[in-house]
Amino acid sequence: MKSILVCLLTFIVLLETESCFSYGGGAVPTQVEMQVHKILESFLQSDSYHRFKSKHYPEASGVLEVDLVVKGKKIETFYVDSSTVVPSSFVNAFENYIKDMQFDFKLAKGERQKIHHQFVIQGK
Repeated sequence: MKSILVCLLTFIVLLETESCFSYGGGAVPTQVEMQVHKILESFLQSDSYHRFKSKHYPEASGVLEVDLVVKGKKIETFYVDSSTVVPSSFVNAFENYIKDMQFDFKLAKGERQKIHHQFVIQGK
């Protein structure tokens, strides 16, 4: 009787452990991460971005993959993972522009959220 109980408990523990660690392709995105992606995508459609781009870099185009660290209401760190954007000077100006943004939510004091985002920069 004890051996059946031990086997049953072991089986349950193994099932629970497997379900806790199997996400089927990566971590589940958090609410903050989904909000940041949505805000950044809408930013690329905004009038202020289009004015900035058409005034300073009208021919800029390509794909920019970045790792962002959000702290409080702002982007604390902007690290370029890969870039096919031409001209390359656009990336530095774009980074400064993005880091000046403020979100309409605020992370708890001391909390940081790392987010990987892909920007698709359209040419003229």
